[in-house]
Amino acid sequence: SVISFDPPMPLIRKDGSEIYCRTSASRIGGDLTAGNRIVAMIEDITEHKRSEVALQKSEEMFRLVFDSSPVGIGIATLDGQIIAANSATVKMMGYTAEEITTINVRDTYVDPDDRNVIFKILKEKGAVIDYEVELKRKDGSPYWALLNMDKMRLDNQDIFLSTHRDITERKQSERALRESEEKYRRITENMIDIVSEIDAQGIIKYISPSHQRMFGENHAAQIGKSAFDAIHPDDRDRVLAKYMESIHTKADREMEYRYRHVCGNYIWIRSLSHSLFDTAGELVGFIVSSSDISERKDEELQKEEALGALKKEEEKYRTLIDNILDGVFILQDAQLQFVNEAFTSMTGYTKEELMQMNMEQLIAPEDAELVAENYRRRQVGEAISKEYEFRILHKDQKTRIYVSMTVSLIEYRGRVASMGMWKDITTRKQAEEEKRDLQERLNRAEKMEALGTLAGGVAHDLNNVLGIIVGYSEMIIDEVEETSPLKRPLVNIFNGGQKAAAIVDDLLTLARRGVPVSSILNLNNIINDSQQSPEIKSLLSHHPAVKIKTDLDSDLLNISGSSVHLGKSLYNLISNACEAMNKGGILTIKTTNQYLDKPMSGYNEIREGDYVVLSVSDTGEGISETDMKRIFEPFYTKKIMGRSGTGLGLAVVWGTVKDHNGYINVHSEEGKGSTFTLYFPVTREEIPTEAMTIDVSAYTGNGQSILIVDDVSIQRELATDMLQKLNYNVDSVKSGEEAIIYLKDHQPDLIILDMIMDPGMDGLDTYKSILKTNPKQKTIIVSGFSESDRVKEAKRLGAGTYVRKPYIKEKLGLAVKKELENKS
Repeated sequence: SVISFDPPMPLIRKDGSEIYCRTSASRIGGDLTAGNRIVAMIEDITEHKRSEVALQKSEEMFRLVFDSSPVGIGIATLDGQIIAANSATVKMMGYTAEEITTINVRDTYVDPDDRNVIFKILKEKGAVIDYEVELKRKDGSPYWALLNMDKMRLDNQDIFLSTHRDITERKQSERALRESEEKYRRITENMIDIVSEIDAQGIIKYISPSHQRMFGENHAAQIGKSAFDAIHPDDRDRVLAKYMESIHTKADREMEYRYRHVCGNYIWIRSLSHSLFDTAGELVGFIVSSSDISERKDEELQKEEALGALKKEEEKYRTLIDNILDGVFILQDAQLQFVNEAFTSMTGYTKEELMQMNMEQLIAPEDAELVAENYRRRQVGEAISKEYEFRILHKDQKTRIYVSMTVSLIEYRGRVASMGMWKDITTRKQAEEEKRDLQERLNRAEKMEALGTLAGGVAHDLNNVLGIIVGYSEMIIDEVEETSPLKRPLVNIFNGGQKAAAIVDDLLTLARRGVPVSSILNLNNIINDSQQSPEIKSLLSHHPAVKIKTDLDSDLLNISGSSVHLGKSLYNLISNACEAMNKGGILTIKTTNQYLDKPMSGYNEIREGDYVVLSVSDTGEGISETDMKRIFEPFYTKKIMGRSGTGLGLAVVWGTVKDHNGYINVHSEEGKGSTFTLYFPVTREEIPTEAMTIDVSAYTGNGQSILIVDDVSIQRELATDMLQKLNYNVDSVKSGEEAIIYLKDHQPDLIILDMIMDPGMDGLDTYKSILKTNPKQKTIIVSGFSESDRVKEAKRLGAGTYVRKPYIKEKLGLAVKKELENKS
């Protein structure tokens, strides 16, 4: 019999490779146990087996792709019966995998006509490509699909393979876009403003029908024309520049310009352009919206003409107001709203500064309350005088200007304001004050002259009497025994006569008014000596609660005068100070050097120059304004009768200061104390017995060149003489301007620069100009005043030692030597 082996058996070759074989065997002879043979046939079917395996894998791969594709895939017969469909189709149509093969595609079309069209195309062309059709799901809801179909043959049967994508969202977006475009097209074609699209070259691609209504030209005829040709020639370059600017900045631009009407005239329009760019950032064109603004422009033109006329009228009145010598202002809520040129000149501020200021800042503090009260009363409607006088404060914060103000209420910008006028009456007020001062001084001089004459006559007669009393009492005392009861009365008579003689001496001083001033003195020495005198010690013993402090300038200059009269004046000032401090206090004696170039209180003019200043201050009860006018009168005293004083003390001080060609100033506040300040002219002579504290060789020069810049000739001469004696080569000029010219041809080793020079450049401005051409120029700053901010600024810029006037040879020489030896 024949035996077959199925399935095929795998065999192993000699080389170890595996093959598939189909095997059959048959027996030859008896049964096998009897030694019968078996014949076997083996057929190699390896290639066939491998083809079967590949086909199986291909089918599995196809099924995997078929089921996992996101695109709906289906197979149907030509009559529409679905044979197979992938999971995407099942999900898209809402059926189950089992249900999908029971339906016909003809039943899935929303519109049956679409089915007939598709099958017709399929029949004629054999394929349907990208056909958009509306289908319906199992639940009846519609959806849009993009359909592709191919006719083919399978298993001897005609079928078609279809794919379709759900494009419902895209179709909805397209529908919305069409509706939006239609809506905006209707809006654009019916709007009053013109909407246009312009390409990158300025050619019109679209323009709304409103163009024809506005400019009388067919809007369709504008397509392809330049958008800039009809712009007014005077506006064209400006508009083109704006468009170019929008290209670079990618920002919208708003412009106003004139555009030509069909009849030839121009219409003002306002355009807003929006630049369009592609994804690469390249300009593709503009969307422009334009509106007619001719009516507004006409109104603006009329307004400009009216404003121009108003401006001319205002300019006329402004010119008139600005040329008035009186200051004119408008004040609202205490804030200045308008001022004329005279007002700015009067106050020293610019108009811009005044507009930022409160009116109160311009009023002198002593009159601020008066002005504020009047302003308040006027604002609430009280009837007060429209004109009154007060003082304003200049920008320099020192100068007071008397003004007479006339003011009235007005309406300004819809609210109540004050319009006023300031008339500068400073000259008149100064004349009135000078007249009163002169009259008072004349009355005082006449009174002092009369009292002096009287005192001189009385003193002469008293001297004759006192000479006898004192002389005889002294003779009798020598003759009387010590134990005599007459001894004590006689000594009292003698002492009383001596005291009376001292009073007579004061009367003679007051009457004589001529003090010998031949002695060279230093006030510091007189002050130091007086503190050790019996008179001062006795005075202080009666006022133990009074403490004396001294502040004496170690570089105090000398004066020419009488040590006796100066000592007596100092005693009188100390005595008055002690009497003013019954409960104790501090008495301060101070000396300093000072350069005077401006009048002081109580003097219309003074002699410019160097002065030694003596001040005596107390912390006592002060002097009333009424008493202040009489304190220098002889026999006028506030001291308690019978305790101290004759009333001649301050009269002697006044006479002594006048005899020394000096000045006296008094400052006092009731309850705070008083300060008497005496000024004595400096002498450059030295006290013969006084030795120099520093050897002159320590500050003698080596012929270095020095330039002195000072506006006062006597100061230049004094400094020149001092420095020439110290072996320096000296030149001098009288102003900063002359110094700049001098330095063009000369290079001095050192400049001595006065800080205060008038008129022209002061020391700081001159020094700044010097530094521009020679930054390393050595310079010393000098001034008759204390170290001001401008002095500090000069030192900050590089100026060397600051020397305060008056000039003292030793102090000046040391400063010059120090600066010349400075290596910086």
